[in-house]
Amino acid sequence: MKPKSFAGMHCSIAGALELIGDRWTLLLIRDLSLGFSRYDDFRANTNIPAATLAARLKHLVEHDIVERVRYQERPPRDEYRLTPKGRDLW
Repeated sequence: MKPKSFAGMHCSIAGALELIGDRWTLLLIRDLSLGFSRYDDFRANTNIPAATLAARLKHLVEHDIVERVRYQERPPRDEYRLTPKGRDLW
């Protein structure tokens, strides 16, 4: 069963639900607000499956809730931070 979309509703709660979407995304936003920023930290803290984590982080970056920031060049490594929009969501 496909979840209902709230995209057409003119309500801030419906808009937030449309962005958050599921429990994993909300847990990631929680961890980001607590200072976690790296992929491995998210995996260890939530036990989220790798494919799910990658998809949720991509979704949050695409919607300007999270920004991806390079912290190491060799090998390339990124961390994730809440944007102002993400902090407002939290």
